[in-house]
Amino acid sequence: MKSGSCFFSFFVMSFFAPIFFTGYAQEAKLEMNQPENWEEIAGTVENFNLDTSMMVVKVYSDEGKAAYQEVPILIMKEAKILKNGKVFILKNLKTRDKISARYIVTASGQKAAYHLWVK
Repeated sequence: MKSGSCFFSFFVMSFFAPIFFTGYAQEAKLEMNQPENWEEIAGTVENFNLDTSMMVVKVYSDEGKAAYQEVPILIMKEAKILKNGKVFILKNLKTRDKISARYIVTASGQKAAYHLWVK
């Protein structure tokens, strides 16, 4: 009985291990290709220009709705944009949409988003 369960364990590991490690390797590859200096922002889309892929995000402080900052962000062509876990088309972005973004600050000081989550 013990050798049967050992065989079963070996079979399960030999079948599922490549699937698990392939997925893990792809995820690790994505993480390795990302810059270490990511910054994140969350707020409300105040303004969006599809032609230039620029948006202005209104970020509220902890002090309440009276204190906020408007942050311009460029959405990169290769950006991954999701809503409820599904691919979201950029042209459907509207003002007052709540978003979270992961971006880098370029050498010129511009914020360039590579990940965008629409809520």
